[in-house]
Amino acid sequence: MTYLTPDTDAVHAVCGYTHPPHQMLYQNPDGFLMPAFPLLVTKKSQEVPEGLIGNGSTYAIRVEALKKYRSFYPARIKGYRMPALRSIDIDTAEDFALLEACAQLLEKVGFHHDI
Repeated sequence: MTYLTPDTDAVHAVCGYTHPPHQMLYQNPDGFLMPAFPLLVTKKSQEVPEGLIGNGSTYAIRVEALKKYRSFYPARIKGYRMPALRSIDIDTAEDFALLEACAQLLEKVGFHHDI
């Protein structure tokens, strides 16, 4: 399947966002929690489309789009959906421990699917 089609500026590898995005909070400089998406707070989780998050593994972008937008987030981005087990982002020792635990569990249960 081709993802970087003529009408696409870029493709990012993504996986499902595990929490409803409208519940996302951030901490303001005063230390108080604020809704990240205030307009979505009034909606039920069933009314909010599924959230996706870039997993950081793969980016493809047209040179022209990168020059124009000077960002990996041009106007027309498509997603390449990857399973969560192939999307573990390792930024901390805790992330690495989680990866090791998942790998050991999959090996123990004999999981040999192409993940």
